[in-house]
Amino acid sequence: MVGDERVEVTPERWQGTRDRSWGIRPVGEPEPPGIQARNAGTFYWLYAPMRFDDHAILCIVQEDEKGRGVLEEAVRVWPSGEEEYLGRPDYRPVYAPGTREVTSATITFSPPGGKPFDLLCTPLLPVHLMVGTGYGLEPGWKHGMYQGPEPVVQGVTYTLPEDAAKMWGMVDAVGRFEYEGNVGYGLYEYWALGPHPSFPA
Repeated sequence: MVGDERVEVTPERWQGTRDRSWGIRPVGEPEPPGIQARNAGTFYWLYAPMRFDDHAILCIVQEDEKGRGVLEEAVRVWPSGEEEYLGRPDYRPVYAPGTREVTSATITFSPPGGKPFDLLCTPLLPVHLMVGTGYGLEPGWKHGMYQGPEPVVQGVTYTLPEDAAKMWGMVDAVGRFEYEGNVGYGLYEYWALGPHPSFPA
């Protein structure tokens, strides 16, 4: 079960995508400020590789505090390996009232010379990546951080709902994706940090 939905994975029936974004982690001395120094503390992000029965779609959206695109990708990949450019993705998330937790989202794709279509995204099972994963909120535990010459074992326990305020930041969710009769699953990764036109300041 994923959320309220039953998703069966068997040796005969399974699908997957691979996150190839992992590279050198920013550890050690920081680099001098670069292009992101112009961004007003905003990290508005969507990373969604999704797999359907006979094709895959990859969508990436990153915007600054004014909603201007910093990075984008929208491509459909067919079994032959052919890549179909889907134009500039228009990403419209719906937030739970009073939060920046996404309950659903619509992405409109407009393939050049083709018919635009809407894709419905539904996060099914969220994982809050900023808690205990080395992304930087715990000062003593970050990606690649030196812990000394001997092996170190650490742990942390959170109690909900008392510690719910710590569950902010990047969210990786199992996602369900639907368009034009196609239903697929994949990663729905998002973050909405700082000012952005999609929510009140």
